[in-house]
Formats: sequence, structure tokens, C-alpha cells
Amino acid sequence: MRNVVGWRHPLPDRGPLVTVAIATRDRAGLLRETLASVLLQTVEDFEVVVVDDGSQDSIRDVVESFADPRLRYARQDPAGISAARNHALDISRGRYTAVLDDDDLMHPRRLEWQLAALEGDAVGTVGAFVNFDDTTGTTSLCLGRRPVREATSGIGGAPGHGTWMIRTDVMRAVRYDETLATGVDNDFMLRLLRTGAHLVHTGKALTLRRLHPQQVSRCQTSGPSAASRRSLGFLDFRVDPRTMEAYEESLRREGAFPHVEDTSALVDSIRPYLPDGLVRRELDVDCSGVEARELELLRARLEGRGSLRSLMVDGRLVSRHLLVSGATYEDMGVLRRAGLGWEAAVVEACDDPAQVTAGRHDLGWLAEVLSCGPIGRRRWRCVVVLPGGRGEPSPQDPAVEVHELCRRVEDREERWCLWLVMEPIDVLALPGAQGAWFVVGDPAQDPTGPDQEVPA
Repeated sequence: MRNVVGWRHPLPDRGPLVTVAIATRDRAGLLRETLASVLLQTVEDFEVVVVDDGSQDSIRDVVESFADPRLRYARQDPAGISAARNHALDISRGRYTAVLDDDDLMHPRRLEWQLAALEGDAVGTVGAFVNFDDTTGTTSLCLGRRPVREATSGIGGAPGHGTWMIRTDVMRAVRYDETLATGVDNDFMLRLLRTGAHLVHTGKALTLRRLHPQQVSRCQTSGPSAASRRSLGFLDFRVDPRTMEAYEESLRREGAFPHVEDTSALVDSIRPYLPDGLVRRELDVDCSGVEARELELLRARLEGRGSLRSLMVDGRLVSRHLLVSGATYEDMGVLRRAGLGWEAAVVEACDDPAQVTAGRHDLGWLAEVLSCGPIGRRRWRCVVVLPGGRGEPSPQDPAVEVHELCRRVEDREERWCLWLVMEPIDVLALPGAQGAWFVVGDPAQDPTGPDQEVPA
């Protein structure tokens, strides 16, 4: 399924494309972070169904505090996690149901990736997840087996439950076994595979799984092995030797796990979405299509913490990016509601504050713009306007030769700026700067025009 990013309004004659189903009990604090991660999705045609299994805390208040019509709350008398999950399936309006535990977090592109991975007669998709310690932030990857009979027959082991996105009608037909206290997801998946259902592994890290003392899998230690053995016995029941040999041959040929060239990259892709207290993140936001007034309002909502990087070619604005250092989940929510996307990176701990402000994305986009797209591979002379002090700058990059320095330019905020005129270079690598304005073209010309101010 393609081209679903940006769908905000489902057609009036159908429900949402995806239902994100969450069963919860007495975890209001963790649920708030979980819901915040769901609302960052690049695919916006979804609903969230939260089934409260008889909580004593303020689950309803948490759901309603987001004031988002896509969030639905349902309460039942305490009946267990399987009953709550089946309740969510019964009231789901989505064509697909994406399951999520109430203490986990979703990558913003999870639904996008899973919908794009659907192929042929596949009824759903799964993916990898990353465990993280709720105290230290330490991470570890769980790639997960391919969701096929040959990868589980004789072994068992379902893909991570919080990564499933399966057609709702199929999940309703299989249903969770309400007689089980643990091993519920493994039982469900093995029974589903027994039907011959076709699922696809995305090869992406879709969710962050929180490790903490109150987890069901940690608190209930009796029973899962027996439940797993029963499910596995059902999966392999009456499978003839020839079929089993075919499974083994397919397993030798295809492998039990999806092929991923760089597993560390999977972890790196989702680390920026750890909880705010466990990571310092930087966002590179493409604001090229945002009007100046809207951009000012956006920066105000971000409390002025975003710095602009703008690029002009021969008097024409071709790129404008907003870099937000120390961005929070609330900041990402502001950007998503504004219809903007971003690239996120983790800013590693550093003793030098000057280095902390220059994250992975800082000015890197400029080199990309100059080497591809409408500009093409040309050798440019570049004028760079940097807000700063009145002293002589000291460029860190030896490839930058400065011809003209210390020309005073007062912008609307009465800040000092410097113009740097650079020699032609093939690969542009500039020192980090806050609020830089780049002009590619004739350096002899005033980059802002005769009657314009240097943008902040």
C-alpha cells in the first residue's frame, strides 16, 4: 500500500485505515508517553482504541487530555489482558489493527513502513523492536524471526507482539485466548500461522520496548513455557515428514531471520525516540514551504529554540531548515500538527558545550543541496551570513578561505553578523553556526537585495 503519508481525512463512507489497539491497566503515567508517540505518525489516517481493564488510576483523563478525536476510550470490568485486547478488536473501525503495549513507544514512521511492506496476499506485517532500560536508556535490538511456518515450526517464538499490524477481520477470526495469563501473543501468532496466513517482516525497528519492574512478562513467571509448548504442538500437529523436510529446506535457503545489512543502523534509527529524560535529540525540520509568518508562530510555539538555515541560489530561496536542539516529544507534536516532517538525531553527551550545539544534522543539509537536486554539481562561490560577535571569526574548516570579514549588518533583532566569502569548493563543510543564512551565487552582490534585511 503506497502514498498514504499525509492522508488526514478518511473518506466519509469508510473508517480509518489503521486502528492502534492498546490494552491497559493502572499505567496512566506510562500511557501518556505511549500515546504521544502514536500521535507523531507520518500516516495520519488512524484511530487509537484504548481499552481500560478496570484501572484504579486516571486512564480516561490521560486519553482525554490530548483532545484528539482519533483517540477513543473504552472501559471494562477487570477481565485480563487477553479480554481487553479482544474488546479492542471488537470495537476497532480500522481495516488493519496495529497492536501496541501500553508502556512501549512507536517510531513515527511505523505505520508508513508497515503499510508500504504489504505485498500480494499478505494479511499483515511485523518488524523488529528495541528494548530499552527505563532507568539507564541502554538499548538492545530484537530482530525477530520471519513470520512464516518454517521459521517457527519445531522452535516457536513469535515476532514482537508490539510490532504486529494485521487485518482486523483476520485478528477477529483468530482472537486472543482468554484462558492464558502469559504467552498470549505467542499462542495467537502460532495459531495464525497454522491457518496459512501470509505475513511480511519489514526489516525495520518499529517500536521501543520499555524494560521496567512492572512488566507482565516479568511479574508473571509461571506458565509461559507450558503455554508455548501447547501452541507449538498445535502448530506442528499432523504435519507430515515430507512437509517438515520442505520447511527445513526453506529455512536453510531463506534463514529464520530477515536479512538486514546493518543491525546497528536499526537501533540508531529509533534511539532518538527514547523518552525525553533518556536522550538529548536534535531535529532537522524542512520548512521550505512554510510562509514567514507561519514560521514565526512555529518558532514561538517552540519557545524560540529553533535556529534557521536558509539557502538562496541566484536570489531564489531553495531551502530553509529549522534545527531544534534539545527537542522534546511535545516539540515533535507541535511540528506534526503543523504538517511538518523531520530527521532526528541523538546528540551524544559531551564536555564541550560548543560541540554539543553542532549535532549530526548541523549544516549537513547544505552540502546535500549543493551536490544534487535543481542546483546540480557545480562549483559555487558562497556568501555566508553568520550572526555572531564583533570579533574576527576563526573558521575551523581549513577548506574555507575568508576574503571579507567583519562587515556589520544589523537585522531586525539588532544582532551583529559576519559575511564570509568562500572560494569555490566541491564539498562544503562549514563550522556549526546558529541562525546562518547562505547565499549561493555572485558574492559581490548583497545577498539580501538592496532593501531587504538579513533574515533571523
